[in-house]
Amino acid sequence: MAENDEPDGVRPGCLVAFALLMLGVIGVLLLGAFLARGDGDIQLGWLTDYEPGAMVYFSSDHVFAVRPADGPVVAFSDIDPHREDDGSRCTVTFRPDLAGPDGRGRFFDACSDSMYDITGRGLAGDGLDLSRVPIQADGDRLRIRREDAP
Repeated sequence: MAENDEPDGVRPGCLVAFALLMLGVIGVLLLGAFLARGDGDIQLGWLTDYEPGAMVYFSSDHVFAVRPADGPVVAFSDIDPHREDDGSRCTVTFRPDLAGPDGRGRFFDACSDSMYDITGRGLAGDGLDLSRVPIQADGDRLRIRREDAP
């Protein structure tokens, strides 16, 4: 390039460097997505994540994980037990505003107006409790196998 010549734009080395950078970014994203997918199980986190009385809702997996004050972490399906067999998809929600004598909220099903305590026990007297979902513990790590999920 002569002394008075202006730069003529992007150099080929810059394009190669940019292409390699973009391939690296795409590779990292694909690897992250692959590793995050894991084995398809629902990861509930660590036992230490659940203080006594804690409740966590995994909405995309239709599961509540609860640690009652006096027991281990348990999981419940959010599907209304009154309608599990009829194909309708009525779901149970957790309502902290419906606290009982224990001061904890209640699970509530708007389709059947049923309530359940924090342990999943039905409070309507109809004999139906929330459906439990088995939890697998790998040390302190908690998960639900995909085939056990609702």
